[in-house]
Amino acid sequence: MLLAMGAALTALSILNVVSGQIVEATDWSWAGIYPSRELEWHKCFDCAGQCEGRLDCARLDVPMDWSDPNDDRRVGAGGSGNYVLRLYGKYMQSVVGNNHVSPLTVSSRNATEISDQDLISFDPRGVGASTPRYQCFDHPSDKVTWDAQDPGTIDADRSLSLGPLLYARAKAYSSLCERQVQKTGLAQNSGTAYVARDMLEIVNKGDPAFPDLKFWGFSYGTIIGGVFAAMFPNRVERILSDANASYLEWFRGGERQFLDSAEDVMNAFYSYCHKAGSERCEFFDESPAAIENRFHTLFETLRREPVVVKPNRCTGPAVPELITYAKLKMHLREALYQPYYGWPYFAKILAALERGDGRPFYAFYHPTPQAPAESCEAPVSPFEPLEGMTPSTPDAYPFMRCADRPQGSNHTLEEFVQNARDLMDWSPSVGAANLDNILRCVGRTTEPNYSYNGRAVTVSRRLLVD
Repeated sequence: MLLAMGAALTALSILNVVSGQIVEATDWSWAGIYPSRELEWHKCFDCAGQCEGRLDCARLDVPMDWSDPNDDRRVGAGGSGNYVLRLYGKYMQSVVGNNHVSPLTVSSRNATEISDQDLISFDPRGVGASTPRYQCFDHPSDKVTWDAQDPGTIDADRSLSLGPLLYARAKAYSSLCERQVQKTGLAQNSGTAYVARDMLEIVNKGDPAFPDLKFWGFSYGTIIGGVFAAMFPNRVERILSDANASYLEWFRGGERQFLDSAEDVMNAFYSYCHKAGSERCEFFDESPAAIENRFHTLFETLRREPVVVKPNRCTGPAVPELITYAKLKMHLREALYQPYYGWPYFAKILAALERGDGRPFYAFYHPTPQAPAESCEAPVSPFEPLEGMTPSTPDAYPFMRCADRPQGSNHTLEEFVQNARDLMDWSPSVGAANLDNILRCVGRTTEPNYSYNGRAVTVSRRLLVD
């Protein structure tokens, strides 16, 4: 699925300026756009008439297997690029346009003045609205049941006794996912090389006046940009790699680069919370050291005694929910990943949990009341696009990550436990939370049909790596 924003279309004025909420189109859906082998743009997300046709959408039909592009099997072209563009496109246009202004000053009123550039984003194969979709469970309720059995991070028990259980659970999940996703053809047609080739197809089907790629990639997007440059060096006009992942670690199966600065960022939280004061940081104390001490004390308390969120018929949960050491550790990883956005509310969560109140934590993951689960709900087909916009497709990442790793990188239980010790030594704060990147590939057996194993090359134009 592709979502385009142009200068004439402006940025995301589809956001309701008064409420700040996204208003969905009333008579439009992805399913209403028939996939085409050419880029055929359709007006979309009209926001009940408030968007003035500023967004166009397309469904591009590409080969399932680029190692055999004449195969009749077809597929639509990390997380959802459409979701990001729809939310943040106007800010991105303020950066790339000729009439540059600070993203902090962008509003819907000046969006038409800030850029003469079209922006195109897409949901990679198997992600978001693209079909078929990476989907390991037929019923959403099955995924909820599976997640409810999660024993937590390995350091929830100091003896690391959860290691065998986490390892067995990872193998079971891998087996289920491969069996389910092989039905769609995606299992053996995954990996960054596929995404890069899909992206080239988007460029090929675009405006002939712009035959080469201009790309801005974030996080995993930097891996996509690097692989594209290596595979198609003469088709690059500009690539901006922002918030880089390590190419070497990604393709060798390493995990430390993700944690290199974690402790520095953690220490910055203590420092900036103290500087912000009690009005701007709810976990404030008399010194950074005092904040750090309370932080560790809270985690130790949760290890012994989780906080209970009581049931509430209006706001949820339907049954009591435990806020555990492991749940807070996983949330810490998210907060460190996006400190600018995550820290204020993270401080609120910490202060509330310290008082025995788990409601702010629960509200973060359930911002709207949850509808009761249907006991006999219909299965969701991976061949049908989901309605609306989804920020991510959780079952997709393991296939992409593991397809890019070298063969033979499956870890034994003993290797997994040793890796756990190494990562926790490397980053005491979130090393244990990052072990899921290792567990994702345990038990995986499917190898991609199409991959890039060549050497690094020199591109014809410029790359900017930040």
